[in-house]
Amino acid sequence: GVCLHASTSGLDLPMKVVDMFGAGLPVCALDFDCVGELVRDGRNGALFSDAASLAESLARLLSGGADANAALKHLRAGVVVEERWDAMWRRAVRPVVEGAFLAA
Repeated sequence: GVCLHASTSGLDLPMKVVDMFGAGLPVCALDFDCVGELVRDGRNGALFSDAASLAESLARLLSGGADANAALKHLRAGVVVEERWDAMWRRAVRPVVEGAFLAA
């Protein structure tokens, strides 16, 4: 995934990164003061500072060659969450939604 979020305060973190991690996607994110709390450059994503460095990261990761596949696989392996989005939906949200429809 790609995150272009820039923090005006330098303190808020983009929820879209959390959502992408929950779906098992590594993230290319705009680098700012605290984004490193979520995106670890070279471990679960890539940080970029301008359009040229974003293009470089995307070309490296999406070129389709063996090196790109290995790099992308490495970043995917770094996206560690306790529970993926779909499993959390089935466990926590689906019963509530189904209960609401059955009660109606």
